[in-house]
Amino acid sequence: MHCHRNLGRITNLAVATANDLGLAELVAARAAAMTVADLHTLAVQAGDVLGAWGASLNLTRELTPVQTSADGKTLLDRAIYVENATGGYYTCVSGAAVLDAQGLVIARPSMGIALEFGV
Repeated sequence: MHCHRNLGRITNLAVATANDLGLAELVAARAAAMTVADLHTLAVQAGDVLGAWGASLNLTRELTPVQTSADGKTLLDRAIYVENATGGYYTCVSGAAVLDAQGLVIARPSMGIALEFGV
């Protein structure tokens, strides 16, 4: 599922958007704004999508911890992987804390913990 054109490897855009919800949101927003049939305008509008797409390969995860509504039809929140000087962990996009079964904040949750506690 990789394209080879002597420029390295890049994930197909459809695969990249399926694995990176932030990229998918950006692509949807830019596509909705592309209403003028002018090549220069379209290229400018696509610029940040191309940058995000190129950077998404190293951020791609096979699993993304998500929180959905009780019926599973609405995405309520999701967790993203972040790193700092002391290592990596997951944090909720909404800014909400990941809580354990007792309601206590988990400071640096792993993917397993984020999945177990529903983001």
